[in-house]
Amino acid sequence: MTVEEILAALQAIIDEAGAEPLSEEQATAYEKLEVQLKAAQKSEEIRKRNAAYNTVRVPAGVPSPGSKPEDSIELAFTAYLRTGRPNADISGLRVSNAQSTGSDPAGGYMVPPGFRQKLVDVQKAFGGIGPEADGFSTDNGSTLEYPSVDDTANSGQITAEGAAVAGGADLVFGTVALGAFKYTSSGASNAPLKVSVELLQDAAFDVQGLISRKLGMRIARKQAVDWVTGTGTTLPFGIARAALTANVTLAAGN
Repeated sequence: MTVEEILAALQAIIDEAGAEPLSEEQATAYEKLEVQLKAAQKSEEIRKRNAAYNTVRVPAGVPSPGSKPEDSIELAFTAYLRTGRPNADISGLRVSNAQSTGSDPAGGYMVPPGFRQKLVDVQKAFGGIGPEADGFSTDNGSTLEYPSVDDTANSGQITAEGAAVAGGADLVFGTVALGAFKYTSSGASNAPLKVSVELLQDAAFDVQGLISRKLGMRIARKQAVDWVTGTGTTLPFGIARAALTANVTLAAGN
């Protein structure tokens, strides 16, 4: 029996049983046919392998003995396009072409572009104050008053035995006002940085995460300068501010 005949016999047993469980005789017959099916399939596989062993392989571009003349021309032309060397089948034809991948109109449009899925991100060191500064949230943007004291001009003294203490000074307290400043980062022309839905869907990178990181780094880069050299008026107080008043010893910013 052929494979097709065995498969038909197997299906016939199932159809005969219908929705009822297979009887003992039907199950036994089915299993015997399964053994025959495996043997028939193995036999066909062996025959196919044997046929492949005896098949003469024709190199690509070389017409087979039974091919039609038009097929020979087509195969020869394909071989010429791949190798650039004409053969006897097209020796009488004048072939002139400039198809290539180097030019988009000449064929480059048919070659899909490729690139490494790795973004080269230029880095520049900045900051250093942020990790050391204390941060806190305020209820609103009003100015915060911090008490301060500058006693750096005073020092102790040596007093002789039984002598009166001299050269002292009282503590002088003051205050420093810390303003609230809003830091932002926008796109070109002072407009919000806009990203199309299509770019978010089609890009090979995490565009949303990349933009979030870059905008945050812009703000951190601005704060790194202000927290060091800020004047305390339109900017936060910087720790290296050029002119410190006698009562301003606290350097910080919001």
